[in-house]
Amino acid sequence: MTDDALRRPNLTKFSTAFFLILAICYLLYPAWLMPISPQGRLAIFTGLWAFVLACTYAAWRTLLGAPLINGRDNPIIGAPAAPPRSFWLIVALCASLHLHPLTWPLTTRGDEGTLALEGLAVFSMLSRHLPGALLAKAVILIAAVTMAVLHVLPKQATRIHLPRIAGIMKPPLQVAVPVCLALTVAIFGVLHNRDFHPALVRYPPLNKLLGAFSYTLLGVREASARLPQLIFSLGAGIYLYKLVRLYRDERASILASAAFLFCPIVFYFGNLANMEPGVLFFCMASSYYFLKGLQESSSKDLAASFLFVTVGFFYKQPVAFCLIIFALHLLCRRGIHPALKVFHLKLSAVFIAAACPWLLIGSKYGWRNYVFSPSNWAQAQLAFKYGASGFSMGKDRALRSGSRWPS
Repeated sequence: MTDDALRRPNLTKFSTAFFLILAICYLLYPAWLMPISPQGRLAIFTGLWAFVLACTYAAWRTLLGAPLINGRDNPIIGAPAAPPRSFWLIVALCASLHLHPLTWPLTTRGDEGTLALEGLAVFSMLSRHLPGALLAKAVILIAAVTMAVLHVLPKQATRIHLPRIAGIMKPPLQVAVPVCLALTVAIFGVLHNRDFHPALVRYPPLNKLLGAFSYTLLGVREASARLPQLIFSLGAGIYLYKLVRLYRDERASILASAAFLFCPIVFYFGNLANMEPGVLFFCMASSYYFLKGLQESSSKDLAASFLFVTVGFFYKQPVAFCLIIFALHLLCRRGIHPALKVFHLKLSAVFIAAACPWLLIGSKYGWRNYVFSPSNWAQAQLAFKYGASGFSMGKDRALRSGSRWPS
């Protein structure tokens, strides 16, 4: 083994995390529950399993070839110190001001009520058909097992001679794949005859799963629907501090994060069940790791950015536009090593491939498709008219189809 191979970062855990994301969003969540026959659903389910494994293999191969710039993948500059106590006091103050509004009744304007009910509908479906909300427990089990393999077991465990499939089945995946296979087959056996509803694919599944998970842990109440968004809002403020700290001193970073957390629009949405705080969180996190990866020539940070964009896409699709912004940054910024550009391009190709099934499912069976129209840029009145007519058409189509939530 060469010296470069010994120094090359071990990014196996990123391919394992990528597999878990796809398995949860395509297989544990019933993305295969389409308005077709049970035999067709079985074919879709089997095809999605093959697709998830193929994407995992592509991600593993890409991460295996991570560039090693100047013989190291460690920070070139000194890592900033941990945030000071004053910063955490600001975050705690912001969180405490949100606690009481979490219990207020859901707003009747906007999407808060609809989004809260989507998570509640998934929770109700799982509670009826999967004893003890098996899906939420499945997510906990997979996360616990993976963390145990990655952190608890000694490093010598990676040298155990266990069966491998084309070199990809390292110990983390040797545990994750069989566990996911057993759980997804059990879920398919219970839900494959249930009714389809377009709301299942109105948005990507992560927000619904978070809602169902929160209801499972905390019970069905307003605070359960809103707590994930509060966590996302605070997390976005933390990552903003880390991002600004890459370029400015500690004082400027604290000021930027405080201004963000207490900005009226950010503070208002921080205690609602809307999806905006989550979008901010994933954009902040992916941007931080992307810029940190370029600043320190670290393929590990670029892989973390890729992972956050992937999770963010399955939360809400517009997060994927971060990849376009990152690509433009790579084109315009000078002094970046070509190997890092190629590495980022390969990761982007893997992400695009992984996102295609959900884009196809949502465009064909969902009731909310954002179709581009030039009229949106011509006149505000036409834009509002187009948007209102599109929403009415989607609602009428759902009512005419006689669709309902799985019972």
